Amino acid sequence: MKAIYRLILLIILFLLPAIVVATTPAPPTEGPIVPCVGCENLTQAPYPEAGLWSNPEQSPGSGLNFEIQNGVLTGFLYTYTGIGKPDWVMLSGQLVRSEKAGVLWELDTRLIRVEGGRCISCVFTPPDQITKGMTIRLEFLQRNYLRISIGGVFDQFFVPFIYGSGAKAFYSEQTPYLFPLFGVGQEGSRFIVSLRPVNTTQDNRWVSYHVSIPEVRVTGSGVDIRLSYSLHVLDPHGPIASPQPPPIGEIICQLDETTQQPGCEVIFEEVSYLMPIGNLSDSRFFAEAEDGSIIEGFRFEYD
Repeated sequence: MKAIYRLILLIILFLLPAIVVATTPAPPTEGPIVPCVGCENLTQAPYPEAGLWSNPEQSPGSGLNFEIQNGVLTGFLYTYTGIGKPDWVMLSGQLVRSEKAGVLWELDTRLIRVEGGRCISCVFTPPDQITKGMTIRLEFLQRNYLRISIGGVFDQFFVPFIYGSGAKAFYSEQTPYLFPLFGVGQEGSRFIVSLRPVNTTQDNRWVSYHVSIPEVRVTGSGVDIRLSYSLHVLDPHGPIASPQPPPIGEIICQLDETTQQPGCEVIFEEVSYLMPIGNLSDSRFFAEAEDGSIIEGFRFEYD
């Protein structure tokens, strides 16, 4: 009889770790939620914004810094050790156009740790230890929105780190995503862009425009906010005209009637281009028309 009890006890002890693992909930997904209104209708995939990214809920001191050349992403992940000391690792790999719904680009690779090198202002000595660590998976959902998973444990959402230019969460009830404050003013900075409309009937072309500070209209109960960024023709060899000529285009952001989530569109030469809010940033915007043609603007000057 005692042997049976021992056998039952051994079985319980053997299965207990599996039971604990099975019943322990996974850590929650952390980071900002950025809606993507109409993304199921888009076919084009802009490359992500290079530079500093982070989960604003866990800043400062941790995040991701990367560059992209010819589709290859290389960067550094900044984090902390288990005892709170600063830590960094490298990552690199080819971005792959994703077949997963709602994902533009993806990257699966191993984190690389480099140790044993020189300190700042010390005599140079090459690192004596280069090891590959945990896996990391990057999924870019919008141009400025990233889901990151390390070691397959849990996900976090990252967005580009905004600094040196004004931005505001106009739709804070729906998302903490920051919209740029273009224009000359206390908070905004002038945004002069080159636009590249691309379609099947005309060649690529670059034209310079000035994008104004957003006009904010609040309607209804005070939660229905409409943003309007006007595009004005710019003389590349002269100052911005005052008053400016009539706008030739417009970026409009407002709540979608069906989902009640914010989305944007670019109106240019009487063509409407759909733009998720995650494709609008301080330095660039990217939008797509129903026929697959695109329009994108690049900042090339600050005040």
